[in-house]
Amino acid sequence: MTCRKRKTLELASVALACLLLFVSASPALAKRDYLEKLQGVFGLTEHGIGRCALCHNVKPNEKAGKGNLGLYGKDIQQVMNTNEQIKFNVDLIAVSLFKKDSDGDGVTNMEEFALGSFPGDPKSVPAKDALEAYRKRVAALEAQKQKEGAARPGTDKTAGGSKTMKK
Repeated sequence: MTCRKRKTLELASVALACLLLFVSASPALAKRDYLEKLQGVFGLTEHGIGRCALCHNVKPNEKAGKGNLGLYGKDIQQVMNTNEQIKFNVDLIAVSLFKKDSDGDGVTNMEEFALGSFPGDPKSVPAKDALEAYRKRVAALEAQKQKEGAARPGTDKTAGGSKTMKK
């Protein structure tokens, strides 16, 4: 084998090894990115709900992994596995799960994030009065948004939705 072929083969081997390392690490990095994005958006901390237990049922002295995904973590995994367009888009994954109630406790994931409870743990729910107040604030904001939209000239609010009137 010539020296040139050997160098080409070595470079190809290194490139393949790097590619395999990147591909195998990508899902783990994406999930860590997801946690970090949620921490930033909601001001979550590692001491509150902004930690691995957000998506995993981690026992003492156990590391988070695929084998201990919780209900919310399984929902994230399902979105990542079924929608190639948003697989690594942390923002879209979060938005796609906001209105869902992953743990079936009657509180949406968005409400749980906003009020500091775990969206994957049915035993972790916000205080009833805090949840009521939050829902009232959201309803008031939505009503205000609709009112402002209806007051804008050039819009027609119909049963089918909002349409801009043609001139």
